[in-house]
Amino acid sequence: MKKLLKRNISYFFQFFLKKRFRTKIKQLKPNTTVWVIDIDNTIADSWRTFQSKWKSEKERLLNIPVLNGTAEYIFQHKKEDDLLVFLSARNYLYFNATFRWLQKNNFTHEKAALFLVAFPHEKLSYLYELQKIKQNFIYLDDLSYNHENGQVKFYTQEIEQVQKLGIDYIDYYKINQLNQKNDI
Repeated sequence: MKKLLKRNISYFFQFFLKKRFRTKIKQLKPNTTVWVIDIDNTIADSWRTFQSKWKSEKERLLNIPVLNGTAEYIFQHKKEDDLLVFLSARNYLYFNATFRWLQKNNFTHEKAALFLVAFPHEKLSYLYELQKIKQNFIYLDDLSYNHENGQVKFYTQEIEQVQKLGIDYIDYYKINQLNQKNDI
């Protein structure tokens, strides 16, 4: 019963966010670029925080350091009317903590929005939706995991699907390059 309730809440939250996403995209001026940006290990140096003890998951999320190279790249290349869409695979319960982290690190403004999904493959539906509605977008996402265990692994199926879209895609290797680290 508890699992069913949790799944229904997840579906409702996802439905609500998808509707909000469509509305936000449809309100954009023509030729506006949409930046779809993952958070963990893309703009936030998340994996290292798993190596420390925290009072709570919320405290950990609020204290993740920024990956300055990626942040600088975004702010140097985005135009005034561009929309920043933060799309992260995180538990919905941490929506507010995630939003507060974005605020704390100067990522939020009137042309920014946050969307969470339960699993990385769910990000694809946002990209497909965006491609249907708006052709001009850039996607930044490392699509990797397992950093904290010393062996980076990739969501290969998701990466293949993103590459098939033929969009501007800034991947793990480019993010690593932007941050000039070998161990991102």
